[in-house]
Amino acid sequence: MLSIILIVVGYFLSESGSEKWIVIINRAESILVLGLIAGIGVLLLKKQFKTEAELRYIANIDPLTCIANRRYVLAFLEDALHVASHFETELSILLLDIDHFKTVNDQNGHDVGDEVLRRVIAACLPILRKSDMIGRFGGEEFLVVCPQTILEDCLIIGEKLRDTVERIDLSDLSPTLRITVSMGCAAMGKNQHDSGLLIKKADDALYHAKHAGRNQIQVA
Repeated sequence: MLSIILIVVGYFLSESGSEKWIVIINRAESILVLGLIAGIGVLLLKKQFKTEAELRYIANIDPLTCIANRRYVLAFLEDALHVASHFETELSILLLDIDHFKTVNDQNGHDVGDEVLRRVIAACLPILRKSDMIGRFGGEEFLVVCPQTILEDCLIIGEKLRDTVERIDLSDLSPTLRITVSMGCAAMGKNQHDSGLLIKKADDALYHAKHAGRNQIQVA
């Protein structure tokens, strides 16, 4: 609108021969046009950044629990292992599995099962530190990465998680519904840079926790 006004004013001034004002008006028009172009460019860049952020979110986040998906938490573990190896610091992980989750789905339906997963994560997140990451590793299995954490401290975190999950109130979903979790804990060894081996150790410990009666933590 301002550009149109300037053009009209410039036209009438040109008729009256006011060359000085014509130059001023023309410069003002140019500045205005450049400003409009710059503004449009900024809006397009914002839209592009928003689109890229949304794509990154979709690529990295599990849509049901809104935490890191398997790919992203594994990438985080790889980076954390590299940092721990470079600076010679500690790193531990927990592999957490909801006990008898298939029974939860079979007896209550998948909608209830999905809500159980969401509530488990909602209960676990406040316990974890800002430096930790939890990601959905499988259907009802989660990987917790704890940088700069020795095995003993990771066990403390794991026990808090186990106790918190056991206390989740699910009576609104089903009067008799109760859940527990089993966990395997493993720490990075000296000169160990293989994330697959570390996860295998935690998985073996989880296997022993399951076969020892569930609702407990076992150490690799």
